Amino acid sequence: MMKIAVCDDSRENRGALRALLEAYGHDIFEIREYGSGAELYADMDYIRECGIVFLDINMDGMDGLETARKIKAEC
Repeated sequence: MMKIAVCDDSRENRGALRALLEAYGHDIFEIREYGSGAELYADMDYIRECGIVFLDINMDGMDGLETARKIKAEC
């Protein structure tokens, strides 16, 4: 099972991406959603196991670029 993280401050966008992924194969993905970069970064144990991380760039607080830099430094 491929682990996927979806990080977007828009609940609607997260839901739309989840729906697309599940339409492809809901039983082959484990998907976790995050509403902010800080929330995503706080779950590094899961992120280290992910095959794909979808990351919105424009978010309040820790934006997507800062989040990506922090994740890259950890991994």
